[in-house]
Amino acid sequence: YNIVDDIIQYENRSEIIKEDESIISNQGTYFLNEKKYQFLDSVIYYSIDFSIVTNNLVSLENDNYTQLIGPSLIYIDDKTISTAISGRVKIN
Repeated sequence: YNIVDDIIQYENRSEIIKEDESIISNQGTYFLNEKKYQFLDSVIYYSIDFSIVTNNLVSLENDNYTQLIGPSLIYIDDKTISTAISGRVKIN
């Protein structure tokens, strides 16, 4: 925890669970003042409706959106969506 900048970081495989969602990654940073999360390296996001596999996921709590940076896979039911570029995903 960086008390001066209000930033929390981890650099080991970790899981964050919030209600019916979870995110697993090898590295993560939470910017408390901005309510912004950045997850890096082998990121897996799970929810009831879908899951995402990527290497860089940024989530802004106040704006209620998540940005996928770089190639990503989104799994919905029995379908797979592959992205080659960055994009936003609204996650409720």
